[in-house]
Amino acid sequence: MFVIEVGTRQAWPFIGFCDDTGIKARELRLYLDAPWAVGGTSGDAVAHEAWMVSALEINNRAVSHVSVDADSNLRIDLFNAPSLTVSGEPTASTVGEPWWFGELNG
Repeated sequence: MFVIEVGTRQAWPFIGFCDDTGIKARELRLYLDAPWAVGGTSGDAVAHEAWMVSALEINNRAVSHVSVDADSNLRIDLFNAPSLTVSGEPTASTVGEPWWFGELNG
């Protein structure tokens, strides 16, 4: 799986992934509505400029490992790039889950 896009959709930062290991490529988007960190930069869902600058460091990188701990904190390690971590703890402004995946194609 590798990163194919980073951006912001309405209020949420997102990162798009492609898994092309099967017969048909599958694309997923991870939406963030919680505190996040990429390398030494961190922010929350409304820190759009900080997100875009730091997320560009992980664009076009392959995923090496993904983990979710008992508190629903997400960590995505990438080859030759900083890791992305997302808190599993909702903030006062979180409208649903702190982070979630949406499928872009079927």
